[in-house]
Amino acid sequence: MWDVTVGGHVLTGEFGREALIREVREELRLEVSDDEIKYLVGSTSIDTSSAYINKHFNECYIITKNVDLSEIVLQTEEVSEVKFFSLNDILNMVNDDYKCITRKIGPWNFLIKILEYYCKKAI
Repeated sequence: MWDVTVGGHVLTGEFGREALIREVREELRLEVSDDEIKYLVGSTSIDTSSAYINKHFNECYIITKNVDLSEIVLQTEEVSEVKFFSLNDILNMVNDDYKCITRKIGPWNFLIKILEYYCKKAI
């Protein structure tokens, strides 16, 4: 299944943007510059589903970078495969009861709104 979210933990003394750059470098061996990153939104969440209470501050960014898939080197312990999807591909999978993608309704809908905004802006 394909997933919409990419996650990682911020190291002590590190800012979210710095963690994003580090995680992309570690997991995909891609260099991302600060001007290719746009901060979108932040939120907090608390997970009490286990014996531990996990409190999170979530940050959402979008990276606008032209990438040649052949340049990507996967950290196989973290990532099994990458693929580009068009907005129409994503809409079709969501409308087909989340066929081949995780059932993360909120994040997928958020991504669709972001892509629709950027696609309109590009026209």
